[in-house]
Amino acid sequence: MRLRIAPLLLALLTLIAACGSDATVVDTGTGEGSSSPTTEVPATATLPGGPAVVSAADLRVDHGCGHGFAKGSEDQTISLVVFHTGEWTEDGPALDEPVELGSGSEWSARISIGADLFSNWCDDVIEEHEPTPRIDRNYTITQGTLIGEVDGMFALGRLDNVVATPDDGLGEVIELPSIELTNDGWGFFAG
Repeated sequence: MRLRIAPLLLALLTLIAACGSDATVVDTGTGEGSSSPTTEVPATATLPGGPAVVSAADLRVDHGCGHGFAKGSEDQTISLVVFHTGEWTEDGPALDEPVELGSGSEWSARISIGADLFSNWCDDVIEEHEPTPRIDRNYTITQGTLIGEVDGMFALGRLDNVVATPDDGLGEVIELPSIELTNDGWGFFAG
């Protein structure tokens, strides 16, 4: 009787252990009707050389602060950041004319894929228990037009015809037609 229960108990413990992990059990389909399950980490868009799974619909949450715009996915795994890196007057950089992004622009623009990308955004005090952003892949926006309007600490913008290339040269180019942007903390910097 003990010999029949042992394999059943072992199978039950294996099933419980697999259900309690972050891994996925995958049937490798080794053929001949047999299946040899293996455990592997779920695939994500952050794998080197893999396609970037980014669309304008993913970018739903605006993050105000500084002289620029930041927008990300609700789960903070995708970010789009456009910030002025050149010189400006006391009022900040002007947005009274369309700005062409790319080589030679006074605006830095990128799309990142990772985790907790907006954790501690515009915060100069990071507590011990708070997560820090992890960037797995960066894409530099090499083409696009920023159109905006600033009213005190509130700025509206739109980014049109975005083309972003992977910094490591691996993977696909990201193209986004148009993205609405809001910064309700224009000119505010932590500290």
